[in-house]
Amino acid sequence: MLKKSSYMNKVLLTVFLTVINQFANGQQRLEIGMTAPQIKFISSFPAKYEIPKDKPILIDFWATWCGPCIAGLLETNDLIDEYSDKIEFIAMTDPTSRKVDQFVHSKNFKHNFLFDSTGQTFDEYYVKSIPTAFIIDKHGIIQWIGHGCNISRSLLDEFLRHNTVTNKKNEVQNSLSHQATSDYLPCHNFKLIITENEMHDSYISSEFRSDTFKINSFYESIKTTIYNLNNGQRNRTIFRNCEDSIINKKISITYEATNVNVEKEKLKLINFIGIQYGFKAEIEYIDTTLWVLSVINNNLLQKNLSISIGKTEELSGGKYFSHDKEGNSIKLIGVSVKLLCEFLENEFRFYCKTSSEDNACYDFFNVDCSDQSKLFEALEKDYGIKATREDVNLPFLIVSPIR
Repeated sequence: MLKKSSYMNKVLLTVFLTVINQFANGQQRLEIGMTAPQIKFISSFPAKYEIPKDKPILIDFWATWCGPCIAGLLETNDLIDEYSDKIEFIAMTDPTSRKVDQFVHSKNFKHNFLFDSTGQTFDEYYVKSIPTAFIIDKHGIIQWIGHGCNISRSLLDEFLRHNTVTNKKNEVQNSLSHQATSDYLPCHNFKLIITENEMHDSYISSEFRSDTFKINSFYESIKTTIYNLNNGQRNRTIFRNCEDSIINKKISITYEATNVNVEKEKLKLINFIGIQYGFKAEIEYIDTTLWVLSVINNNLLQKNLSISIGKTEELSGGKYFSHDKEGNSIKLIGVSVKLLCEFLENEFRFYCKTSSEDNACYDFFNVDCSDQSKLFEALEKDYGIKATREDVNLPFLIVSPIR
């Protein structure tokens, strides 16, 4: 293992911890128990809407291009008839939204839609990412902050009973405990720091360009980190005889490399982590069955163009994936046929790819997935996508202990 001077260790660790503390403490934000800012808007649907006084409010910040936002609105839309006399349901959109009127009518939404064309209310609520939702009691005090998809009947019932919510939003601790566990590995074109951190939330950001590789991962398990570095291909990542105590250990990583082959660099990073924790990773080709999804009825598929993103796949934040296992159905918003393949492979553990070059985004609502044959039948009948079987030799990432 490469060694470093104690001075370099202290300097680099200090810089890294400073970055993490800025992430944890630097941003202003609203907290549970604070007085909610005034809700300001330019226009509304229905027209001439006025926010009622002395009534609890659920306000959901969203945009038409955001798939997770739409999924949250669909969830709360089913609750409005039951709770609208006790809670006011508001959906606040920002200047980036497009064709809002068309969107509102497309699914018969029952929310009160407000338009913050200046972004002032977004700013005063410190909404830096969407979807973000707040429950505000009749006295104007914030009682819950979270994701629109997490708004449920049980959550609303608890709030109405106690005027508070036990399961409040997890936040990064203000006081963090850090312990460095690996060497800093300096080279002419990359740097790496691995630490173990006590944090409530997981977080990962990455930048992969033709010759640049950057990743900042906070408090993810080693297993999840490896999945992410293998392009999210859980079904093509095999852990052989690896101890759970190792691969489930949560670590934080900062890594940057330039003038590199990005895919090779991902494998190199996994093996750098393995040096510290006693495992190695390599590519192995295995004979298996592959399902190829082909578009055989484009007119049928085009009827399902996404109500969130439309014809482009440029906004990755617009995508949403959901598998209702109890209901034996899946819901996907704003995904291409390629991303549909990736979801099916990771969720149902069969190998899948597409022959389609189409990058348009589609919505797949309540697709029957009670078994594989019904899933493929529904895709062909309702979306014009046919699944064909092939026997192939596929590459797998094999992770095993160092002997």
